[in-house]
Amino acid sequence: MTNEYAEESESYDGDSAMESEPEGDSESYWGVPEKAATSGRAGAIGEGNMPTSSADTASEARYSATFNLGVVEGIMRITGVPANDKQHSCSMAYRWRGRETGEGEIQLGSDQRSYDLTFTEYGTRLEGVFGGCVERTGFTGMKVRAGGNQQGSSAGMWGGFSGASYEAERVGRWH
Repeated sequence: MTNEYAEESESYDGDSAMESEPEGDSESYWGVPEKAATSGRAGAIGEGNMPTSSADTASEARYSATFNLGVVEGIMRITGVPANDKQHSCSMAYRWRGRETGEGEIQLGSDQRSYDLTFTEYGTRLEGVFGGCVERTGFTGMKVRAGGNQQGSSAGMWGGFSGASYEAERVGRWH
């Protein structure tokens, strides 16, 4: 089984690492059907199967995915020990950055808390908890299309939701 989620290729602690974004950012995308967005479901897992590892000793991996939950959209940075070829599911943690979709305001501090998510049915299903600018709520998703073993950096998109980006947009709204 191949890893088809966008695998992170660099460290991403804090905004300072965001300046070295390579061209051609490659991400995994999760779509949200409109009906699902209004029913509290988080939408679909996109581009790939559950992160996997065939090594005997599992090590923590990093992945990224975009999301649109109707009232908020952005990017998740997912970390955890990937499943091996024999595991049916794996649990990981994520942090997110994004903006609310009404006014488009960046949600500062959203990346300060970690949330849990679980890939099940060999990566074709996902369930987790989302919180921050909205009441803490559960979400589910399902795979909608296969990916292509993408690797890249989410630094550009992550940096686009930084404090500096928030400030530039804030000033731009009033000048």
